[in-house]
Amino acid sequence: MATLPTDIIVDILSRLSPKPLCCFKCVAKSWNSLINDPIFIKLHYTKSLNSKNPNLIISHDSLSIAEIQANDHRTFRFSDIDHPVKHLPSYPTVKFLGSCNGVVCISNRYKKTVFLYNPCTNTQRLIPPAPSNISEAVDPILTHYNPFVYKEVDHVTVFGFGYDSGSDDYKLLRCLEYYEERVLMSREVRLYSLKNNSWKRVVDDLIYPNQPGSDGFILMGFCISRWRLSRFSSSLIMIRGGVFCVMANYLKHALNMQFGWKLGRADFWVMKEHGKKESWVRLFSICDPVLIRNVDHIRPVIYSKDGGRILLEFAGRKFLWYDWSNKKFERVKARGLPPEDMPFDTFDFVGSLVSLGTDMKKPTGKTLPKKNMKKKNTDGFLATGFKLRL
Repeated sequence: MATLPTDIIVDILSRLSPKPLCCFKCVAKSWNSLINDPIFIKLHYTKSLNSKNPNLIISHDSLSIAEIQANDHRTFRFSDIDHPVKHLPSYPTVKFLGSCNGVVCISNRYKKTVFLYNPCTNTQRLIPPAPSNISEAVDPILTHYNPFVYKEVDHVTVFGFGYDSGSDDYKLLRCLEYYEERVLMSREVRLYSLKNNSWKRVVDDLIYPNQPGSDGFILMGFCISRWRLSRFSSSLIMIRGGVFCVMANYLKHALNMQFGWKLGRADFWVMKEHGKKESWVRLFSICDPVLIRNVDHIRPVIYSKDGGRILLEFAGRKFLWYDWSNKKFERVKARGLPPEDMPFDTFDFVGSLVSLGTDMKKPTGKTLPKKNMKKKNTDGFLATGFKLRL
């Protein structure tokens, strides 16, 4: 029986989805070493970005995932994810804090217990609690700062999750802010390194506008490789294919809506290059009262595979595709969504083979040491047999 050349085997396996690949580790020691090899993991993820159908994750009381099929992009079927937060004693709610390279960052409702989790490899890592010098005696639960609804005293905790390719390390940024009557009183920024399994304090010389009644949201950018903060004003943002996009939502007063505000118009902007300069270009606006009825924001989620459409989430209640060429909206039939009175947030997700080292245990979710396990033979299959170039 003829054997396929190694480079052909690698090419075939790198085109498969992560879950069957995890099962294929049992085929042979050489396959196990290959699928666990960091070079192959990066190659597989690169091909997944370009060829695989994208996935959507919705966050509500739990997490659910759906794959967008190229031949049926108007129908989504969501199914629940058995994430580690679900097995905490205090669980009824999970917070989605971000995703990168197939790894999602999630926490419990109070953002006290934070996990890194890969749904494809079913591995997890519990993040140690971040130290803090800011008192949390009043109310550390608020997840998003809303300038139209505020208390006399508020704590705001914001997380940012990313991958530092220079150090091959996953990092988590936590920004804790303390407000009194919408005036920023103090801020603390810390950065967690997965490699070092520790937090470090980030010097924050970024100045926020802290006058009561100031308009707009302030978004903070942080370069995890340079430890540098920057700021910019806008609304809901996404980056696809190296293109920086912004959905600007404009609210207007409406006495019949909760909090007295509703969406009046939403503009979709893209950063485009003109020679050596960059400028914002508005691609389309949404102001149809039928489309934005009972909606206070619109979030851009993902481009279609051919780039001809963009998926929009309407205030965690419905999805619509916007077709660039026809300048029309296409409705989406989504199954498995939470009840209408339970809004959700949507995030794109590309599966990967990244392992976080600890298998998720069932049903308790506790991370226990493995006993009496023989050391696996991961003897550098790629290094001895051939070399891959990304």
